[in-house]
This record gives sequence, structure tokens and C-alpha cells, in this order.
Amino acid sequence: MDLSDKAVRHAEFLASAENGEITLLNVLPNSSRSLLRGFTADIRKFEAYMKEESEKKNARGGATVRHPHDADPYPRSLWQRA
Repeated sequence: MDLSDKAVRHAEFLASAENGEITLLNVLPNSSRSLLRGFTADIRKFEAYMKEESEKKNARGGATVRHPHDADPYPRSLWQRA
């Protein structure tokens, strides 16, 4: 099992204990845009693959995870979520 899988499972456990929500975010530095310019199609394929894999894991009993594009455009503070 990959370390990131373990981290997600542990985060899921902690969130379920507090009836919380997990938001995953992947950030690329601005300098990498030029590196990725020619690979837009590959990135879209990879994003589709990752979404499919997450849906498979979710079907095996994982929690629902929203895509960042579907997130609330006006995020609330942790105190307001509680």
C-alpha cells in the first residue's frame, strides 16, 4: 500500500470520527506551466484516469470525495464548518 493511500485512509478515519469533510488539493508551481504546455491531452487523460481510480476505491467502501472544481467557491473557515 502506498503511503498516500495510508494517509487518505487515516484522514478518512479522523474525518468520520468528527463528521468532517476531506478536501484534497494538488498544486503545481507557476514555473511548471511551460513544461506542461504540450501535454494538455495527456493531463486530461491522466485526470480522467485518476477520477476513475478514485471512483473504484470509493466503490470499495471509501468516502465521497469532491473534485476541487466542484468545491464551494467561497470556502468557510474551519470554525464555521464545525
